[in-house]
Amino acid sequence: MPRLLLLSPVAPWPPDTGARQRTFLLLQALRETHAVDLLLVGGEPPPADQQAVLTREFSLIGHLPDDPGRLGVRHWVFPWPLIGTPLRRLTRLGLGARRTLFRSPVLAAALQRLAAGPPAADIAGAPSGCGPTVDPPPAGYAAIVSRYLWPAVQTDAFALAPVWVDVDDLDSEIWDAHARSAQQRHSRTAVCARHIATAYRDAERQQLARCTAAWVTKSRDLAAVAGRPAALLPNIPLAAWPDGVIPVPWPEDAAGPDQPAAGDTGTGSGAISGPVCSPPPARRHVGTATGTRPPVVLGIALFDHPPNRQGFDWFIQQVWPQVHARHPEARLRLVGRLSCARTRTAWQAVAGVELAGRLDALRPAYADSAFTIAPLFSGGGTNIKVIESLAHGRACVLTPHAAKGFDALAGLRVSEGAADFAADCIALLDEPCRARALGEAAATAARTEGSWPRFRAAVHDLMSAEGAPR
Repeated sequence: MPRLLLLSPVAPWPPDTGARQRTFLLLQALRETHAVDLLLVGGEPPPADQQAVLTREFSLIGHLPDDPGRLGVRHWVFPWPLIGTPLRRLTRLGLGARRTLFRSPVLAAALQRLAAGPPAADIAGAPSGCGPTVDPPPAGYAAIVSRYLWPAVQTDAFALAPVWVDVDDLDSEIWDAHARSAQQRHSRTAVCARHIATAYRDAERQQLARCTAAWVTKSRDLAAVAGRPAALLPNIPLAAWPDGVIPVPWPEDAAGPDQPAAGDTGTGSGAISGPVCSPPPARRHVGTATGTRPPVVLGIALFDHPPNRQGFDWFIQQVWPQVHARHPEARLRLVGRLSCARTRTAWQAVAGVELAGRLDALRPAYADSAFTIAPLFSGGGTNIKVIESLAHGRACVLTPHAAKGFDALAGLRVSEGAADFAADCIALLDEPCRARALGEAAATAARTEGSWPRFRAAVHDLMSAEGAPR
């Protein structure tokens, strides 16, 4: 069986974020036709307990640490906000796309040594003890697959083997979103963000031209890889994966959480166990049907991620008070990790807001909700919680930015501005039967669009069409 190398800055396990889940699913699809080694690039190495699982279950052969580049300017930390903030912005403006899309001689040399077939323990940052459990990498790989574009660029993977890139988030799109968000607040910041977005767009076009082929999450991203073979590979709920995920190991002296039911996808450190299948039709929301419980508006996200935190802060401060004034019995339930104590205190001070923290089983949270929200204004890729909400039979009120990539799906109420967003939430709370019907009507299409067979077929078809060794 031909051997591939998967470069990724995001580990596939534990699958507690959308990025990790996509890495997990891509790796599983590739494994059906190839032997796959995993090499983590950038960031901190996984903790020891995670390294052991990644090595044993996912063929992790090493970790290459960040290369700060010449003079370390990409990683300078500037103290004192009055001085540091302008200097950081000038640094980003000056570097443009070179902040991430640059060839690192250090990382390129490390990857060349790996491709030549050294023992895994010799790789910089390799997991301790991986030698006995993982065969040494072969002398060369038939192909390289890169999660995101920048790992392939920084390691110069193009010089070693044909490269398939899972584009996922485009930096140009992220900076475009920054520009739109800053437009009404700081015109100077918006101008700088647009300049950086343009630099990234040009660099992405040049670097993607070096790829054998690419997957993108949204149809409009196909323009970024014009001239190269490309296929749509949308984000799908982890619950679509049929074979289950090994649970996170819990300390022996601590009781583990209740195991989630089949089809659940947790947002905390507890993972999914047992066979996992597409969620069945969500049960009716008791609160909206009988009035015995207050209706729940559900928001699920990793709130430590700045775009998520900023978007939900906007909703809580500007939208939710309008909704709660019309429906004082309603509750806004937020599920996901939020480490910032100041933000947590501010959100809890708002009437009707409940912070549930991380949950290992999301199905009960969806089942108890009237509908969900996705108030996002920045970030790349697609929001996996949108299609997950629809697959659970729950309509979603969201911003145009959060709706990108889901144009063909029903069950979405796209709202611009605080007043429109509040009006759509109020309308669904006014008519709970309509909210339920919207979600249930969208569920079948969402489960088909976000199914494992479609995902794996998109991976296999592009690899086969572009001559990946099999």
